Amino acid sequence: MFGNFRERRVLLLQQSTTRANSVLADTIKYAQNSSVDPKERKKCFANITYTLNTIEFDMMRTFDEIEMSEMEIGEYEKKVEQLSKRIEVERTEVEKLYTQLQHEQTLKANKQEYDLLVKKVECYPTRGDTLKAIAKVNEELKKLTTEKSALEEKISLRRKQISLLLHSAKEFAAMLKEDDMDEDEDVTDNN
Repeated sequence: MFGNFRERRVLLLQQSTTRANSVLADTIKYAQNSSVDPKERKKCFANITYTLNTIEFDMMRTFDEIEMSEMEIGEYEKKVEQLSKRIEVERTEVEKLYTQLQHEQTLKANKQEYDLLVKKVECYPTRGDTLKAIAKVNEELKKLTTEKSALEEKISLRRKQISLLLHSAKEFAAMLKEDDMDEDEDVTDNN
């Protein structure tokens, strides 16, 4: 659209320039030549006046178009400024809401963690129950100390079994650790 408008304006300006040159040439011609018939001279000057009026009208129309274009540019700049301000306000609002969202997420995570800890704590008996259980265990311990000498051989055997079990568990843990390291290397190699 702008290309067509500009092309038309350039063409109109070229035509106006050609007409102005023609008027200037006619004016010089009739001003210097005194032998031209007065009727023809009058007709020529009327034609020159008409051409000058047409050029002046085209010029005024061009100036009006320029003024309207400048007004539109001013209005567009105001709209751009208003939009920029609105965008900045909205950006600030989004940042506030994002900060609020992060705060709410932190509070939610803390509450969930607190609830998990409460559930874990509730799984354990109260202090009074624990003291009763300790007293009961102490009584049983006294009974067991009397039976200790009879069970000494069984305990010795079990210690050996536990030692063997711990040794096996250590070997098993080492194997698992080695497998985990191999899996981690495979995962990093795949990435």
